[in-house]
Amino acid sequence: MKPLSLKSLTVLLIAVLCLAPLASLPAAIRAQNRAFFEAVECFEEVASIEGAICGYVSVPKFHAQPEGERLKLAVAILPALNQAANNPPLIMAQGGPGGAGIKTFAQLAAVPPISLLRQERDIVLFDQRGTYYSQPRLDCPAYSELSLSLLEREVSPEERTRLSVEALNTCKADYEARGIDLSAFNSYENAADVPFIMLDALGYASYDFYGVSYGTLLGQHVMMVAPRGLRSAILDANAPRDVSFITNTPQNAWDAMQRFFRACAADSICDADNPNLESAFLQTAEALNAQPVTLNLTDPETGKSYAARFSGDEFVTTLFQMLYATPLYSQIPSFLTASANGDFAWAENVLPNFVFDDTMSYGMYIAVICAEKADFSAADVKTEGVPPVVAQAFGDSEEILAVCEAWKLPKLPAEANAPANSSIPTLVISGEFDPITPPSFGDQVAKALQNAFHVVYPATGHGVLGIPCPSEMLAAFLADPSKQPDDSCISEMALRFSAPGGEVELEPVTIGNIQTLAPKDWNNLQEGVYVSESGTSALLFDVQDGNKVDAALRALFESALPAEPSLTIEASGLTWAIYDVDLQQVQLVVAGSAKDGKVYIVALQGMAQEIDALARNVLMPILNNFTIK
Repeated sequence: MKPLSLKSLTVLLIAVLCLAPLASLPAAIRAQNRAFFEAVECFEEVASIEGAICGYVSVPKFHAQPEGERLKLAVAILPALNQAANNPPLIMAQGGPGGAGIKTFAQLAAVPPISLLRQERDIVLFDQRGTYYSQPRLDCPAYSELSLSLLEREVSPEERTRLSVEALNTCKADYEARGIDLSAFNSYENAADVPFIMLDALGYASYDFYGVSYGTLLGQHVMMVAPRGLRSAILDANAPRDVSFITNTPQNAWDAMQRFFRACAADSICDADNPNLESAFLQTAEALNAQPVTLNLTDPETGKSYAARFSGDEFVTTLFQMLYATPLYSQIPSFLTASANGDFAWAENVLPNFVFDDTMSYGMYIAVICAEKADFSAADVKTEGVPPVVAQAFGDSEEILAVCEAWKLPKLPAEANAPANSSIPTLVISGEFDPITPPSFGDQVAKALQNAFHVVYPATGHGVLGIPCPSEMLAAFLADPSKQPDDSCISEMALRFSAPGGEVELEPVTIGNIQTLAPKDWNNLQEGVYVSESGTSALLFDVQDGNKVDAALRALFESALPAEPSLTIEASGLTWAIYDVDLQQVQLVVAGSAKDGKVYIVALQGMAQEIDALARNVLMPILNNFTIK
């Protein structure tokens, strides 16, 4: 089962080092009688974001029955840092369906476009009905437990389908025992929640909408069935209303893989290091299906390890998942080449990010899909031109059909699957290598809309948040949705396969009272924050009050910080304690030094394969040229 979702694999370090919260409410909320908004202590991922306000909005279970039973949707408001600007707020919708909106977007709050947009507009994050912090949540522990148990077992596709349907039916029975009416969890009710949150509960006069993945499908429904107050929309990684992404997945995935293989072949460095990447990939998948290997996968939350069976099917779907994540692109060819040579150490580092993600609410996924996207047969699944070893890895359409037959949920009206024909100004965004919502889907959405601009970003995957050029264009579009934003920065976007750790040119910089070096060609997102063009590496400078390095770093990284530094060095007249921090998705090298009541921190983030080179070629020169004015 492959939901449309945005999973951030970057800026973990940046998100950790946010500022402390303030207590004031935005003017819009203060002006309301607060009948629909209940303030609560902020959710864990939001608690450290400057000015954040959290709460629950009480929405009608069925919007056609406004006086009837209600559901509670979790909401986090990030007020504009300049309240005098008085711009319309932006609400952000996550994918899935069933993904965790607040948890996902909060990780990106400290970098553009969110940090840029927050300067002069409120940002509203929410968990859609049935998801993560909202009540009730339609998670499915039985399905999650089954997925973990199947890591170590070999079962036939038919048996996997049977077990999956059984697990999901167990959850359905639990929902019904708790009095949850699953017919309320569909895209029409979900869409009506958006203006209710923004206008009725929070008191804004109008608003802008950002949706990613399933969030784009939700955005199209908002335009068609609940458009009041909607000023403009940004649709990132598009799922058209009139297309089943499920039946198109094998073909879309293979098309994206081929585009990526061709990009590697056209790059002299990638082609030299990874010759014949496509054929090597297919041969490895065939070999793994004939003789799977066993991987040691560790859940970062529980610490429990699994002897996971890794077949050709898993190999194919792992590449599919990695193509979602732009920051992994520079490493993918070396991962595939290593696999062809029998080395799967990379997979033991990468796979836990996908396998142990517990943020999806699978009951919500099934409820939404069955109501509007399950009107197909197995014969409709598109596999023309797809190698059999790839096509067979995407065989979960049978599972969806079987579950929908068992759940028997009411369908949305036929017009829910008609193209969205709206005049609301819309920026439609696609990523070149997106394996599930390709640029052709963006073309289809933009063609139906009356006032849309479609932009395809090179060298990107599923969702573009956190990437500099799209961030600038999102901000320009929201400043004036009637005009297509300047896209000249796109010409500077390219897929770079060389490891950034080995080829970094440094230049002098001044950051507050610090003079040192920083990478010349990395994007300076804000003062003291630099991110490589590929997105796999980041550098952050921070200053904390205090005299003890260990205490300052422990407050930031908690149990992830080792008990002792890896080494202690003298550089630039300062004593630096250097720690290696493993955050699963990325590796960090963090250096701290105390002087005159301040702790100076330099933190470098990178993938496991590049972190040593980055430490040698970036961090050490920075420490050796570190001057406090």
